[in-house]
Amino acid sequence: MATPNPPDILKQSLSGSGILNDAAAEVLKASGASSMLALMRHTLKDDRDGLKSLERIGDTFLRVGAPKDACECYREAMGMAERMGDKERVCRFHLALGSALDEGGQPTLALESYRSGMTLARALGDRGLEARFLNNLGILSQKGNAPHEAIPYYEKSLVLKEEEKDFRGALSTRLNLAALLATLTRWPELDPHIEKILLRAREVRDDRSEAYGYLLQGQGASARGKWESASASLSSALALFQKMGDAEGELAATLSMAEAAIELRDAGHAYVLLKAGQEMADRLRDGPRSARILTLYHRLDRILAPPGRDHTTTPIEEITRERNGLSRLQEVTHALNCENDPARIFDRILDATVSLTGAERAFLMLREGEEMRVRASRSQNAAAAPAEAVDKGVSRTIAESVGRRGIPVVSTSAVQDKDWSTQRSVSDLNLRATLCVPVRSRKRVLGVIYVDDRRRDHAFGLVDLRLLESLADQAALALFLASTRTEAAPAQTNPFEGKTLAEVERAHIEATLRSAGGNDADAARRLGLTAEELADRRR
Repeated sequence: MATPNPPDILKQSLSGSGILNDAAAEVLKASGASSMLALMRHTLKDDRDGLKSLERIGDTFLRVGAPKDACECYREAMGMAERMGDKERVCRFHLALGSALDEGGQPTLALESYRSGMTLARALGDRGLEARFLNNLGILSQKGNAPHEAIPYYEKSLVLKEEEKDFRGALSTRLNLAALLATLTRWPELDPHIEKILLRAREVRDDRSEAYGYLLQGQGASARGKWESASASLSSALALFQKMGDAEGELAATLSMAEAAIELRDAGHAYVLLKAGQEMADRLRDGPRSARILTLYHRLDRILAPPGRDHTTTPIEEITRERNGLSRLQEVTHALNCENDPARIFDRILDATVSLTGAERAFLMLREGEEMRVRASRSQNAAAAPAEAVDKGVSRTIAESVGRRGIPVVSTSAVQDKDWSTQRSVSDLNLRATLCVPVRSRKRVLGVIYVDDRRRDHAFGLVDLRLLESLADQAALALFLASTRTEAAPAQTNPFEGKTLAEVERAHIEATLRSAGGNDADAARRLGLTAEELADRRR
C-alpha cells in the first residue's frame, strides 16, 4: 500500500471522510502545519466545510503529538470563522487552541485564549461553553501550582453544567474538584461531592467516574483513620477498575487497600496486595509507586516484628535467615520432585515447614468436600501424631478462613488479635502466634499449611510468610504431580520415566513459571533460586 503524501491527505480531509488514519497522520506530522496550510489556502473556502477541514487537521496534529502544528491550524480556523462572522465557532476554536497551547507547554498563552473565549461565550449567552472554559481554567490553575485559584473555577463550572443539565460534564468537573480537595486534604468539603459523584455515576452508568469516586472516598476515610470504611470503598473501586481494565486505577486502589490492611493489622491480606501491586508497578514501569510499595513493606515488617526491634534497617540476622531458608527450600523442591507417595510428601512438607519457620507446631490440611481435614502434623515437642488425634488441636476458624478466601493469615498475638481472639478455638488452644497460607493449584485452594506457637508472641514475621508461601507453591505442584503419576496407566506409572533429572527439572521450572504468570523474579523466589540460577537451568 502506497504511503499517503500531503496532497492525498488534503483531499481526504476535504472529502469529509472523518478522522485521518494513523499512516496519514504520520505523514501529516512529518509535513508540518505550514506546508499543509500553504496547500489548503489555495483550495479552502471560508465556509463550514473549510472550518471542518481545518479542525480535523488540527485535531490530528494534536493526536500525533504535534501541539504547535495544531495551534497553527486552530489559529487559521479562528481567522476563517471571524471572516465568516461565526462567533460561536471563534469561541470553540479558542477552547481548542487553549488545550493545544497547554499541551505544548505554553500555559500563559493558553490562559489568554481561555479568557478571551470565555468573555465571548458570556457575550453570546452560551452557558455550556462558558462552563467548559471555566473547567479548563481550573485544570490550568491546578497544573500551574495554584490549586486554591482552581476551586472557584470548578465550582462556577459545576453550577452552570448542572443548570444546563449537562450531567456527564458536571460529573467530570465534580471529579476534578473532588480530586483537588483530596490533594488539599479538605475532607469535610469532599464528602458531599463524593456522594453526588457516586449517585450520578450510577445514574448515567459511568463506571470510570464511579470507580474514582470510590477511590477518593476510600482515600478520604484512610486519611481520617477510618480504615474499615476505607477498605470497603477501595474494594469497590478495585473491582470496577479491574472490570474496565484500567491498570493505573487498579494499581492506585491496590496500594491504598494495602495501606488500609496494614493499619487494620491484616498482614496476610496486605502482603498479597503488595505482591500484586509490585507486579503491576513493574509492568507499568512506575518507579514512584515501586518506591511506595517498598515503604509499605517496611511498615508491614514493623507490625510483625517483636516490640523493641530497631527498624531503621533490616537486621542482618533476618537477611541471613531468609537466604538460608531459600537454600533449604531449594533442597526441599528437589526432594519433593522425587516423591510419588502422598504420605511421604506430607512428611517432607511439614519437616520443611518446622525447619523454615521454627514453629512449635505445624499442620497440613487438605480440602475434603466442604471441610478442611488435617492430613499430617508436626511438633517440636513430639513426633508426628495420627491426624485424628490432632484434628481438634488446630484453629479451624483460621484454617477455614484461609481456605475460603485464599488469603494468608499472620497473627502476631492471636489471643489479643481482635479478629481472632473471640474465636473459641483460639482461646481454648491459648494460641500466641499463628501463620496460615493457602496451598493452591491455579485458582483453586487445595488446602492450607498452618503453623502456630503457644510460647511467644511475634513468632512469625515477613520472612516466614514469604518462605511458607513459596513452600506452599511447591507443595501444590508436588501433590499435583503425585496425583498425575497415581492416575497413570499401570504400564507407565511414572510419566517422567526415561527422562533425565535435568529434563524433569526443566519441566518443573516451566510449570512454576506458568503458575507465576511468566514472572521470572516470582518464579525464582518460589523455586528458591536466584535470577541467574533460574536462567542457567532453563538453558
